[in-house]
Amino acid sequence: MRRTGLIWWFAAFILAIAAGALTYTTLTRTNPSFGGGATGETKPVVVAVRDIPLRQSILKEDVIVKQFEPHLAPPDAAASIDQVIGKMATSNIYEGEPLLLPQLVTPNIVTQQLALSVPEGKVVVAVPLNSILIANRLVQPGDRVDILATVYVNVNTESGLRNEPSTVLALQGEEVHAIILPGLGSSDKDKTDKNEAPTVGSGGSFSSATASQSILFALDVQDALLVRHILDAGGNLDIALRAPEDDSLQDTIPVDEQFLIDRYQIDTNR
Repeated sequence: MRRTGLIWWFAAFILAIAAGALTYTTLTRTNPSFGGGATGETKPVVVAVRDIPLRQSILKEDVIVKQFEPHLAPPDAAASIDQVIGKMATSNIYEGEPLLLPQLVTPNIVTQQLALSVPEGKVVVAVPLNSILIANRLVQPGDRVDILATVYVNVNTESGLRNEPSTVLALQGEEVHAIILPGLGSSDKDKTDKNEAPTVGSGGSFSSATASQSILFALDVQDALLVRHILDAGGNLDIALRAPEDDSLQDTIPVDEQFLIDRYQIDTNR
């Protein structure tokens, strides 16, 4: 009798082990994370080896590639170092954290996260321009232009004080940071909310539902104040497109009525 009881206990033990093994196999097949996902497969994930602050360009020494089990790898994680080198973090990335592609932007490409592309010490200003160059898509982000300004100044003449226009070369060789274009077709305009934010095109061109067009410049603060004052004082601005490698600075003379008289020897005595 005692021997028979031991046999029953042994059989029950074997059955318990078999049931446990069957349960484990079923769970790991339906939910790999239950068993650690130990399938032998791994997925490469780029991970930070040090803290990477917001707006900092990512260097090769900032990251390594680690192998993750597929169920543990974030779906948007970068898989190779080439995908992240030279990119800029749009949020703080901490040591040991996977680098997610939506967190990264290319510094020289302007997006709606415009502040991330502003150079150190500069501010971005939008300059509304009715320029034929812009309207015909002949100016692109990255081009260098001169800013021409026509302002009205009080001039003392023999007949008294006169408010006369004078055209000056206000700024030279400024890089076009981005462009806002009235790029939506009439059918799209009818369907688009006028208060909707501009949509981003390729390479820093934005399409706006409004009829206005503007160039965005990254300027020194003093130059930004200059542009703002010209506009607020009722002046007019236009641009002249430069050759790509032209970094020259020109000495110019303001063009006004007297300049035209002198240059073309216009006889004003009639």
